[in-house]
Amino acid sequence: MLEKFGLIAKKFLFPVIIIIAGLLVVIKGVSADAETNIMQTNGFLFGGLAILLMGIIILLYILEIINRTVHLVLMAVLFCSTLGLGIMTINSVNDTIAEMDLKEKTDNFIKQGLSDIRDIQVEYKKKYGIYTSSFSVLKNFLLKDSIMDILRSNGDDYPNGMPDGRVSMEHGVLLGYDPIRDDALYESYDESEALKVGIFINDTIWRGVMGVIFDNETALKKERRFMFEVNNLSNVPLSDSSKFLMFADTLDGGTPVFLVKNPYPYDPFNTKDTLMMGSMTESKNTGNWGEN
Repeated sequence: MLEKFGLIAKKFLFPVIIIIAGLLVVIKGVSADAETNIMQTNGFLFGGLAILLMGIIILLYILEIINRTVHLVLMAVLFCSTLGLGIMTINSVNDTIAEMDLKEKTDNFIKQGLSDIRDIQVEYKKKYGIYTSSFSVLKNFLLKDSIMDILRSNGDDYPNGMPDGRVSMEHGVLLGYDPIRDDALYESYDESEALKVGIFINDTIWRGVMGVIFDNETALKKERRFMFEVNNLSNVPLSDSSKFLMFADTLDGGTPVFLVKNPYPYDPFNTKDTLMMGSMTESKNTGNWGEN
């Protein structure tokens, strides 16, 4: 009896495994990912259905409900269909990877554009005390206005930014430190101490805004996604004709705020995809992607 049961189980084991595998693939195909909420492709779902049908056809053949010829014809059709679906799925995966790469590139370009606008807005606020909602005003500010720039002399003498070692006794006297009670203050120089004793000298001059923000040695060393062009300031990078939306206001407490964002996110159905800089409800000049 057990031997007969074992033979039956062995006979039906393979189609049952195929059917279960097909069912699992179909369930996966109709279910969204718990973390990303992304559905599988249609090719993945149809592939699961093909595997399920293969298992059913094998089972029908074993039960002698269909003959060998029908079984072979149906299996050949399903095999070709599965092969075609496999190729479609591979192509779909490649297309998805290419789309993800394009989205990453697009996002990085847009982040660069938003950061450039933020940098100009910050300097505009330093001079005029408010932000502006006009790109024309920002362009005019860049090309025709000037702001104070601090030039530090003797800075090249200190590659680490500050003199190494303890504050000298001579400088300690100039700073009013007691050599016994204020020993901790002699541990190292800070910026205010270096300025007070004349190690550094700050000279304030007026320079064109463009030169201070974009055309200087520090700015040119920064890694950029694209070269800055003032005429493209309001244009969304890598788009045909989209323009950034920019707003500015003053909160009830007198705090200036601004917001600039991409009006057409890469995925219009995903609100998290809308890249923006600033806020209209709080004093903030960082991006919503965690940029500082």
